[in-house]
Amino acid sequence: MVPTFEVHVNTPLTHRGEGDPERRRDSVDLTAGVHLQIGEKTWLGIGVGTTVTNPRLFNVEALGSVNWRF
Repeated sequence: MVPTFEVHVNTPLTHRGEGDPERRRDSVDLTAGVHLQIGEKTWLGIGVGTTVTNPRLFNVEALGSVNWRF
């Protein structure tokens, strides 16, 4: 079991004016989760994320992944 924590900073390089949509503004997102090893070749990842700056582009998001090595 591997706990994870991530900080994502999204900064658009262009279109930074007042008339641009909210999705083109600076934002900071926090994500926390865990990766679980299932057997010798499979990893399951689950997590949850949220935006911590305004405008809030979303409240909560769920993340999931499965990695199978062959």
